[in-house]
Amino acid sequence: QAPAPPPPECVARGYESVGCNCDPASECSPWGSRSGGDCCGDDGGYCGSEWVSTDASTWIDTCTGLDFIRVSPGCGVEVATETGGGGETFTYDSSVLVCGYECEPRPTPGCDRVRSLRLFPLAPPPPPHPPF
Repeated sequence: QAPAPPPPECVARGYESVGCNCDPASECSPWGSRSGGDCCGDDGGYCGSEWVSTDASTWIDTCTGLDFIRVSPGCGVEVATETGGGGETFTYDSSVLVCGYECEPRPTPGCDRVRSLRLFPLAPPPPPHPPF
């Protein structure tokens, strides 16, 4: 029997002192390049941390001024207001502007409140059903 494939790698980057200029619905192409707009490369509030995880149960401590978290395509992120996954938690299936503001309709913890995160692969969509 073939060994199981390794779990997919999820990557996230943190940005501070940003707002609706960082669009949660946008994608950076390629990852880490400035070509995708604000909050893609290492400019515009990048806090200097890129987090990589293949273990969805691992909590990673973050920079303390987080306003926006850019998540690699196909991955989600759960954020917590305390280190190690403690405090209030919020789960997202894409990049998120944790400050909220008018451009982020999902519930958020607020600016500068995230202290840890965990990354996880999103389930692939089910295959289409054949017509009957």
